[in-house]
Amino acid sequence: MKRHPHEDPVTPEVYEHVRRRDFWQCIAPVLPLAPGALEPCDGPIQLDHIHGSGLGKRGPSKAWNLASLCRHHHDWKTKRARAWRERLDWYVLTFEKSARTDPEAAKYLPVAAW
Repeated sequence: MKRHPHEDPVTPEVYEHVRRRDFWQCIAPVLPLAPGALEPCDGPIQLDHIHGSGLGKRGPSKAWNLASLCRHHHDWKTKRARAWRERLDWYVLTFEKSARTDPEAAKYLPVAAW
């Protein structure tokens, strides 16, 4: 099934929740050993889908699948998704309660974390 951008929008409530959870800043500097994490943040903060992203596809627009990244770190994550995914999962499972309570999250987040 093709997903169209307007079918699963980030609602204003989810947007506010994720931005508040991430302290209104790029989360890359708090990710342990994240490649490029120590480089300075650049540009406005964007919400980025962690799982199911790329080639016009994306996972659900829920808090446990979204992270606040600046333009620089968003580019790093996009180009090096494998290196970042484990660290983003760690962050979400540490700071997002809904990741542990939403059954849909089990399809995306690592089994070891459950």
